[in-house]
This record gives sequence, structure tokens and C-alpha cells, in this order.
Amino acid sequence: MLPEETPLEPGTPVPPPPAQKLRDTYLRHEEGSAAAVTSEEQPTAAEEASAPERSTAELEERLQQLQQQYEELHDRYLRLAADFDNYRKRVLQERERWMELANENLLRGLLPILDDLHGAVEAARSTQNAEALRQGLELIYANALKLFQRYGVVPMESPVGKPFDVRYHEAVAQLPSALPEGHVVQELQRGYLLHNRVLRHAKVATSSGAPEDSSPTNTAQQASE
Repeated sequence: MLPEETPLEPGTPVPPPPAQKLRDTYLRHEEGSAAAVTSEEQPTAAEEASAPERSTAELEERLQQLQQQYEELHDRYLRLAADFDNYRKRVLQERERWMELANENLLRGLLPILDDLHGAVEAARSTQNAEALRQGLELIYANALKLFQRYGVVPMESPVGKPFDVRYHEAVAQLPSALPEGHVVQELQRGYLLHNRVLRHAKVATSSGAPEDSSPTNTAQQASE
């Protein structure tokens, strides 16, 4: 026989069933855990107050590093610029000295030719032997050519009878000639090369074609007369 349940007095709260009690306990535990995690993740008021100070200190430190790097690079640039300027001045001075030395060597080589020309002039005043004077002048000219060849200067080949070439010739006149039009008839001034480059163009006269009175008809008429 089951015991009789004691009736509850009016106003007494009804206790929850066991399953409901366990559920409420679990929910309270989860809410407490979430609140603890949230409180750990959120910064405190002191941390929030110190965050701007840390950011400012980091920025100032980074700025100092960049300023130091700039000063180092600027100093290196100034040293390189000074070194380059000194190098440029040294190269210019060496070039001037080299040109002076080259001119000195060339002029020293020309002195014997000048002496030979002086001797030829003196001989022409006192001798009537034209052949000896001609031979002396040819010798002086040969010595001058050797001197210029030593410095890479050589005369161009005679262009007479060859087509006009603007790379090596300078036309200053046109003459009627039996040569085809545009061919060189006469060399008025010799051209020279310096290490296979044009030092001076040859001044030439080119052919304007055969003269009118040398046409086949005029030639036949002159022959019949």
C-alpha cells in the first residue's frame, strides 16, 4: 500500500521535476562560462587607456629608424656625388694632358720637315739646278707623308674617272667631259682619312656630260669637211 502524499499548504512553491532542475543547472553553468570568456577577451579600462600610448611610441620609434636610414642614404649619396665629381675633373685633366702630349709629339715630328723646307728654300735661292730642287721637295713630301701615317692619316686614292661618292667627295664644279655624267673629272684638293674615317673630303669637279660639239652628227660633219 502506497503512502499517502502529504497535501501542500497553500502558497508553498511546487518544486520542479528532476529533469527540469538539471536543465536549469546546465544553462546557468553555460551562461557563467560565456560571461567569463567575454570578460577575458574584452580589454580592461587600463589596457584601453595604454593602447594609444603604445601606438604613439611605436610610431616614434619607426620614425626615428626611417630618419636614420634617410640620413645614412643621404650621406652615401653626397659621398658618391663628390667621388664622381672628382673623377670627372681627373678625367678632364688627364684628357687635356694627353692632348697636350699628342700635340707636342706631332709638332716635334713636324720640326724636321720644317727644317727641310727651310733648307729647300735656301737652296732654291742659290742654285739653278731644278732637278736637284725637285728631288729635295719630293723627299720632304715623302717624309711628311710618313709622319702623318704614323698618326693614322693617309691620303685618299685619286677619284678621277670614278663615280662621285658623297661619302668621300665634295663637288665644287662641273665640267663637260667624255666621262659619263656624275663621274669625277678632276681632283682639285686631295682628301685624307684618319683611321679609316674621313678627315677631309676631296674637292672634285664632276662631269656634266659630253660637250655639244662632240656629238656624232657634228663629228661626222667635221670629218667630211
